[in-house]
Amino acid sequence: MRAVFLIVGFLVMVLGLWLLWEANSIDTLINVGVWLVAGVLLHDVVLATIVALAGWGIAQFVPPRIRGWVQGGLVVAGAITIMATPVLIGAGRKPDNPSLLPLNYPLNWLIVMVVIAVVTVLLGAFTGRRATAADTH
Repeated sequence: MRAVFLIVGFLVMVLGLWLLWEANSIDTLINVGVWLVAGVLLHDVVLATIVALAGWGIAQFVPPRIRGWVQGGLVVAGAITIMATPVLIGAGRKPDNPSLLPLNYPLNWLIVMVVIAVVTVLLGAFTGRRATAADTH
């Protein structure tokens, strides 16, 4: 069954590449290639490095009983930041149309990050107190 999936997947990729080639100019194909390479580099060099350093820092400095809460808070904050990046950098904003991206997105993002941090600290403190109370009994 694995061989069937490999063959079908390969054929679908070939079809996709052929359709991409047929429907676009060479400039568009070059832009697609640059976008794909830049995405891989951005992920592997920037994002993976940040995640690895955050994991190392959490393992070094965060007590084990609250480590899961801190990791969860960072995962939520990271996912929201990735999703908010287009509006944070103003992608799509046009000076002649103020109704596009009309809000203060960096401030709103900061408010969401503070809420995530506060909830993470409260959950960690509650878990820490509960663990401490259980240890004393």
